[in-house]
Amino acid sequence: MRMQVFRGTDACVSAVLDRDQTVADPHNVERGLFASATDGAKNALVVMPAPAPRLLRTPASVSPSSLLKEDSELVAVSEVGW
Repeated sequence: MRMQVFRGTDACVSAVLDRDQTVADPHNVERGLFASATDGAKNALVVMPAPAPRLLRTPASVSPSSLLKEDSELVAVSEVGW
């Protein structure tokens, strides 16, 4: 990895990852930072940031209805000229 160049230096750097690399990054996978759900309207797998905060007694989840809500919000916003 190119980050090896900075090993042993006093530089504060971080890798810039594209979307696929970010989702597949071992650290992000271990922490469960991304969730996936099937979009009911398009029948496609959608990957998105997992819900936060992560609570032990009342864990959040991702559902297809949350994906459809986003589409309806975009329609509503576009109707008022945004």
